[in-house]
Amino acid sequence: MYTDNNLLMTDKIAKIYLFDIQLQLKAYFELYDIFSLCGQGVCLTSTYYDEASDIIFFKDTDDNLHSIIHPCLNDEENRKNYKNPEETLKLFENETIINNTGIRVTKSGSLFINGKYTYWGQHKIGNFVYQITSDDCLVYESQNVQNNFYVNILDENGKEEKESVAIHPSGDIYILRMNWETNTHNLYRVENTWDPQWRKEWYENHETENVSQTVPSTNVAVNKEMTCSDNLRLRSEEATTSRVITTMQKGTKVKILKLGKAETIDGISSNWVQVEVLSGAKDKDGKALKAGIIGWCYGGYLE
Repeated sequence: MYTDNNLLMTDKIAKIYLFDIQLQLKAYFELYDIFSLCGQGVCLTSTYYDEASDIIFFKDTDDNLHSIIHPCLNDEENRKNYKNPEETLKLFENETIINNTGIRVTKSGSLFINGKYTYWGQHKIGNFVYQITSDDCLVYESQNVQNNFYVNILDENGKEEKESVAIHPSGDIYILRMNWETNTHNLYRVENTWDPQWRKEWYENHETENVSQTVPSTNVAVNKEMTCSDNLRLRSEEATTSRVITTMQKGTKVKILKLGKAETIDGISSNWVQVEVLSGAKDKDGKALKAGIIGWCYGGYLE
């Protein structure tokens, strides 16, 4: 889900992740924890995050609004700051100012931000409106609804399962799908070619890196054999602060044993991976490495 404050929100099966425009993780929520807080039998249907007030809202099947104020990466803090529909309504029934932003919630479940009704189902970016459904994304020109088309968000080959869809402020559409055969999460970008002037101006007006540069450059997967694209440190744990076992020479072949945490390093988004060094490996000085050495390395430098 997109919010016009330069943030991306994606819904997954078990968690909700909140990213900034460089795909850096800002907050996440265990859905099972949220469900348990909402109460038995409550099903959440949509989410909305307002960056200015730093509040995330959840809507259930009865159109009641739940909320978490100042969401973060700490589950305990998120549970502590959770407000059920009754508490959310009591807090925001009369417009409440938080961080210079006026928030108002009605008994019918409507959300107003600075007096403007917030419609969660569609988003206007530039000259076009985006409406995400379960199978596709409808895109149409706001001043000419006849100029419309659909972007398919499902895998036509049926090999990948859709996880989430997000609209970037530039108008690009990001699609996250799961390939269960390779056990990988694959992120796809549909470039905004229908409103190119808006896209061009958006990037020119922002000093951040082009988001496309942060898309994973490697397709790491368990049991996959890959090659070091540069001299690469083999570490004892999945962190740059952990002990260095050795530095593998560019061209060293490894086999991935386990996928670790996702991280962005040097503008590359990938996973840390536990690998086994294969035969013929050398260290950075050209000395032979014994096959079978196991350690962790960053998958962004494997190809």
